[in-house]
Amino acid sequence: MDFLTSAYTSLRSKLLGRTRAMIPDADAADDVLQEAFYKLWAKKYRPANQKEAEALLARTVRNTGIDELRHLRPKVPLGGGELKEFPQYEKKEQLRIVENIISEQLTQVQQLIIRRKEYEGFEITDIAKELGMEEAAVRMQLSRARKKIREIYNKQEL
Repeated sequence: MDFLTSAYTSLRSKLLGRTRAMIPDADAADDVLQEAFYKLWAKKYRPANQKEAEALLARTVRNTGIDELRHLRPKVPLGGGELKEFPQYEKKEQLRIVENIISEQLTQVQQLIIRRKEYEGFEITDIAKELGMEEAAVRMQLSRARKKIREIYNKQEL
């Protein structure tokens, strides 16, 4: 057995737990894990040792999970401020505009925090633990992200 397969076998349950923290749907989380392994398996590069394989697998699973989150749509309106209502546009269109702002204007950390908090309903403490950040730093990033979304959304001339 090569290092990559060995790492996948030994870390599967731990990686699945991390992925489930990111993506609550069990089937989608499992798909992310399998897709990440397949991406690595399809490449010609093979890690030189077990530790390198584990790090590469963990990073690929995390990045694949983030990619999956980018495809999710908001399920609840963004909190923390008011957005102008543009009556000529449906709510769907307004949410699409907000999603584009999130995807194109926010940092990756801000995107992940806003998705966890606003879309998935995670608590600040859980987000901080997942990202290895202080709660105050998560709150600051969330506040900055919300402010930026409001500013850009409200500036749009529709």
